[in-house]
Amino acid sequence: MSSDTSVFLTAKWHQLAMLNEIDPKVLQPLVPAGTELDEWRGRMFASVVGFLFSDTRVLGMSVPYHRNFEEVICASTYGENPLKDGAEL
Repeated sequence: MSSDTSVFLTAKWHQLAMLNEIDPKVLQPLVPAGTELDEWRGRMFASVVGFLFSDTRVLGMSVPYHRNFEEVICASTYGENPLKDGAEL
């Protein structure tokens, strides 16, 4: 691979797993009090994406011990927490 300093990060992704649907009883205790979790057609979703990075390079250079590794990103769900009396977060 050539060293192109205009590209900050390059890598290959392998074994991508996306986990989406979750039981609301599992998620509700983990969100702030008063938060109403959104549902779609009676189902609730919380996304977690995991994968393996390989041949990772920063500014075209391989960093020792950081070339191949597992990654988990995008842990998210959707909901509302209506504010009362003009309170701010």
